[in-house]
Amino acid sequence: MNKKGLILFIASAFVVAAASGLKYQTKSSSRSLASVSLDLPFANKDFYPEKIKIKDEISFDCKSFDDENKTVGLNSQVVMLKFKKCDTDQNKKIVGYRIINHSNGYEGQIFKEKLSNLSSNLTTDYIQLDAGNNLIELEISLIDGQKINKKIKINR
Repeated sequence: MNKKGLILFIASAFVVAAASGLKYQTKSSSRSLASVSLDLPFANKDFYPEKIKIKDEISFDCKSFDDENKTVGLNSQVVMLKFKKCDTDQNKKIVGYRIINHSNGYEGQIFKEKLSNLSSNLTTDYIQLDAGNNLIELEISLIDGQKINKKIKINR
């Protein structure tokens, strides 16, 4: 190959490389790296699974919470319970709460949100669930020392 042919070959290779670089530069200027990577021929779109829901929330009325059966998703590892109208039981003032998952021994925390002078809501932290049936018990302590136990079964 003579000098003229070599220069022509190098120049044409440079033009082809510059043109391809310009193509990808204009294509990806407004896109993120992740979206460009899925355009590559070797990227497997099935490898990137959709987000799986692992947390659930269930709401109850304190008066009606007892011996209920609820089902959450199979992938749900934890559940937050929310209770409404939890100030009195049998016209006696409630002074304490306790929540426990008897299926795995997890004892959760309960947070009280005062809405007005007449009512308040309760929210638990995320209670860990086992696969299958979970027996969750809410223990309510009244001002006179009496304890009321309400249970729910949550199937995962």
